[in-house]
Amino acid sequence: MSNYHDPVSSAGNSHEQTTHITETGDGKIYMTYLLIAINVLVFVLMAMNGAGIIEPNGLVHIKWGSNYSPLTLSGDYWRLITNVFIHFGIIHLAMNMYCLYIIGSYLEPMLGKIKYITAYLCTGVLASLVSLWWHTEIVNSAGASGAVFGLYGLFFALLTTDLIPKDVRRALLQNIGIFIFYNLIYGMKSGVDNSAHIGGLVSGFIIGYLYVLSIKKEQKGIQVKWVLPLVIILTAGAAYSYLAEHKAPLSEREKILGEIKEDSYKDDGLFSKRYSDFISNQDKAMEVWKDTTSTPAEMKQKLSDLSLPEWNKAEATAKEMQQMDIGPLKKKKGHAVMEYVLLRKAEIAAAIQVLDNEAGAPEKLDSLRGEINKVVDALQ
Repeated sequence: MSNYHDPVSSAGNSHEQTTHITETGDGKIYMTYLLIAINVLVFVLMAMNGAGIIEPNGLVHIKWGSNYSPLTLSGDYWRLITNVFIHFGIIHLAMNMYCLYIIGSYLEPMLGKIKYITAYLCTGVLASLVSLWWHTEIVNSAGASGAVFGLYGLFFALLTTDLIPKDVRRALLQNIGIFIFYNLIYGMKSGVDNSAHIGGLVSGFIIGYLYVLSIKKEQKGIQVKWVLPLVIILTAGAAYSYLAEHKAPLSEREKILGEIKEDSYKDDGLFSKRYSDFISNQDKAMEVWKDTTSTPAEMKQKLSDLSLPEWNKAEATAKEMQQMDIGPLKKKKGHAVMEYVLLRKAEIAAAIQVLDNEAGAPEKLDSLRGEINKVVDALQ
C-alpha cells in the first residue's frame, strides 16, 4: 500500500458534496483517530513484549491474537477481530494507518461514527474469514489492511451512485480504482495475504450499497434502523456458519498450545542456538569415524586429539543448556543431549580398548552403541 494516489489532491471542493453526504456526521474523524491510536498502542505494547519492530516474531503475534488458523478454527473466534489491530512490523503498521487516515477522512464524515466503525469491524471480520477459507494450509495472518480494503470497497460503492456529484465522482473513482488495482497487484507478492484484501474489498462494496439505501432515506428525513443490525447479523451469521463447518480438531489445538507454552520461556532462543552449537561439535567429532585408512595407532590418536575435544565442548554446551530457563520439553531434550554426549565419550574409550585388543571391549562397544541409538531416536 505504499504507492497510494491521494484522492484529496484531485477531488477539489464541492458544496453539493458537503450538503448531500456529510450531514450524517459532524465533520470530525474522531473514530479514525481512535482506530489509529489503538493500532499504534497495540504495536508498542507488542514490541515491548518482543514482537519485533522490523522483523516480526510470529509467536508473540499468536499470543496477542493474530488470525492463526488452527486456534481460530478450534475456539479462539475472537481472533477474527483482534487480528485487525495487530501488525507485522512498523512498515506494515505505517502503511495501513496512512491508508486508514486517508479513507477515514472521507468516509467518517459521510457515514457518521456508528456506520463507519461498524463497517471497519465487519469488513475486518469478513476479510479474516476469507483468509481462513482461501488458505488450506496453516496461516498466521494479521493487519488492518482487510478492514481498510473494506472501507475502500465501501467508498467505491458510494462512488458508483448519485450520492456524490458527477464531476467529483469521476476524479475519486479514478484514484480509488488505481489504489485498489495497485495494491491487489502488489498483494500477489509472497507474504501478503491478498485473500483478506479481496474479502474486505468485496464485503465493503456490498455493505456500501446497503448504506446507500439508508443514506438516501435519511436525506429525506426517514429514519432507517434496520441497516446496521442487518450488517452485523449477516457478518456474525457468516462467521458462525463458516466456523461451525470448519472446526479444527482439539488435539491439534492442544498440541499447538503446548508448543506455544514451551516456546514462551526466557532462554528459548538461546537454547536453540546452543543446540545448533552442539550439532556442529557432533559433526566435527564424528568425522574421525569416516576414516577407514588409518592404522589402529593413528585412529587412537585421532579419537583422542580430534574427536574427544569436540565432545568435551559439546558437554560444556549441554551443561549450559540444562541450566537455562526453558520449558519441560526442552529440559528433557537438554538432559537427552547430555546423556548422548557422555555415551559418545564412553564410546571413544571403548573403541580405544578395542584397538588395544582388550578382552570384552567389543561387547562393551556394541552395548554402548545400542544405548546411543535409543537416545538418538528420542532426540529425533
